[in-house]
Amino acid sequence: MIALVVLLPLFIGIIQLISKKFRRFNISISFIYLIFNLIFIISNNGKNWTYQIGDWGNLGITLGFDYMTEMFLIASLIVFTSVIFNSINKNYSGFFYSLISILYGSLNAVFISRDLFNVFVSVELASISVFILIGFQKKGPQIWASLKYLLISSSGFNLFLIGIGTIFMETGSFSFESLNSSSKFATLLIFAGLSVKSGMFILSLWLPDAHSKAPTEVSAILSGLIVKLHVYLAIRFLQYDSFQWLENIYVVLGLVSAIVGVVFAVRSNNIKRVLAYSTMSQVGFMYAVPN
Repeated sequence: MIALVVLLPLFIGIIQLISKKFRRFNISISFIYLIFNLIFIISNNGKNWTYQIGDWGNLGITLGFDYMTEMFLIASLIVFTSVIFNSINKNYSGFFYSLISILYGSLNAVFISRDLFNVFVSVELASISVFILIGFQKKGPQIWASLKYLLISSSGFNLFLIGIGTIFMETGSFSFESLNSSSKFATLLIFAGLSVKSGMFILSLWLPDAHSKAPTEVSAILSGLIVKLHVYLAIRFLQYDSFQWLENIYVVLGLVSAIVGVVFAVRSNNIKRVLAYSTMSQVGFMYAVPN
């Protein structure tokens, strides 16, 4: 059942891509996976479990569910339901809803993942969807903002990939538990990759343009989930031994981002840029109190 939380949105996204000319049909089937995910959340409320797919030992794909997973799945459900309802009266094609469905499944995959490589693949799939969605209306400023997002975030997350590769060399495992015995160098690479993706000040220069130029529905996803996704991972990783030395660094950078975000928001005249800098500030506050 848990696999359908990820696979059902992805499968529906493929159907929407094939049937992209039938707009009403694509909107309607979007609610199938939203309803299914609501049922999944209700049926697992308050539970705490892990499950490994396959019999590959340390190389296996591990999934899990706990209180933090539940909260982020609820947030994702609320944001995407609002986005789809808000898009009904707009002239978006089925391709838009296909990207939304794939993005939803990718984010769910991150929330339920308990191994580093699965997290990397899921985040990259989400990033590709976001890249296309930012420039979906094919306007010049949107395309530039989407390219900036792709170049900066992909370059940053390559550090994450090198980090998890280093951890595998050190421990022979991709599981989250391997973070208890990994080196500071590996955790620093993961920290840098997450920081670029998260919207933290200086490291996330893609955020203001992407947020302000993207379609309104995409801006909501960026602010409500995409930058918070990496805060979620940071908070989860800080529970492990090798990450705890970074806690004070998170606090300092978080406070700087929180203050600078407010300053830029006050000085901005564009309402969407105000929201972008506000998001940067909120991310800073989240990092400043990681526990």
